[in-house]
Amino acid sequence: MMPCCEHKEGSEGQSCDCLPLQGERTEIPKKIWMILAGIGVGILAAAMIVSVLVYTRPVGDAFVGKVVKIVPYPAAVVGTHTVSMRDLYEEYRAMQNYFSSLDTPPDMTNEDVITMIMQTLVRKVSVRELMQAYDLVLDEDAVTEMYTSMVNQVGGEEILAQKISETFGWTTEVFRDRVVTPLVMADQLTTFVEESEEIQGERLEEVESYRQRVTNGEAFLDVANEVMTAYEMNTQGDYGEVALEDLPEEWQTALEGIGDGGMTEVIEGSGVSLVLFVQQRIVVEEAQSGTESVDLQFLAVPDITLEDKVAEYLEDTWVWKIVGEEVAEEEVIEEGEDQTSEEAAPVEEETITE
Repeated sequence: MMPCCEHKEGSEGQSCDCLPLQGERTEIPKKIWMILAGIGVGILAAAMIVSVLVYTRPVGDAFVGKVVKIVPYPAAVVGTHTVSMRDLYEEYRAMQNYFSSLDTPPDMTNEDVITMIMQTLVRKVSVRELMQAYDLVLDEDAVTEMYTSMVNQVGGEEILAQKISETFGWTTEVFRDRVVTPLVMADQLTTFVEESEEIQGERLEEVESYRQRVTNGEAFLDVANEVMTAYEMNTQGDYGEVALEDLPEEWQTALEGIGDGGMTEVIEGSGVSLVLFVQQRIVVEEAQSGTESVDLQFLAVPDITLEDKVAEYLEDTWVWKIVGEEVAEEEVIEEGEDQTSEEAAPVEEETITE
């Protein structure tokens, strides 16, 4: 027989009344269950109250700022990724700090600032996702090079650290992570998009389709103006009379052998793909410039940019902005960028290197 609480170990032939009978279970008193249930309800109620405060209190609230450092509340959902309230608060504090360092802060409402920050944070997610989609790896050497360049411009790392602290309230590590790294990623992605034959090939095919419309009988200038108006290019397709020698070298080469009423193949220019149309070749004796000239028309389509790919990604991705939803998305896209974003980083660099 096993020893019990009242008998010494090894005692035999003695029964023990303190051991429960086989098959019996000790029940927890109802009062304890009620206490536990009350505690659970209290915790749930407190969590609900805190959650309500997180999303109803104005961004920048001191209490909420402490909560979001601990609890990962989402500020937005982008596909399978979240933008945290903590990130929003960090960027907001930095923005307010930056504004206070200016002699003349921008005339922006608090809602405008939050909307701008949220757009920037969502854009950062988009850039990271596009980097992954194109199998691009962050160039750590480029990050170090850019940061070192900033250090050299201001005259030392201690001076840079002081400027960053005064301007944004950040350490150099946070600045490097939130500003320098996103800027390098955007630069890498921009270069990839610009140089990708697969990506830019879409626009080349598009321009070729417009060229075919002219071949099929449509007026070149009508097609050109229609296309460039659609792309909101502030130019018309009528170039006018121009000396051949004043045209870019690749244009001159493309125009060789093209007579009146003829057009070139698609030309890859600087940031655009275009087709040139010769309205009339003008001999030296009749040219205003006194040299061989041409009455020229053109059709241009801008190359695909990083912003185009970001817009395409966001169009194809579910985005739920819990905080900072734009009233009119198109207007927000055209407005200024967050000073702590990839786009605003050059401004920051200028600020901290003054």
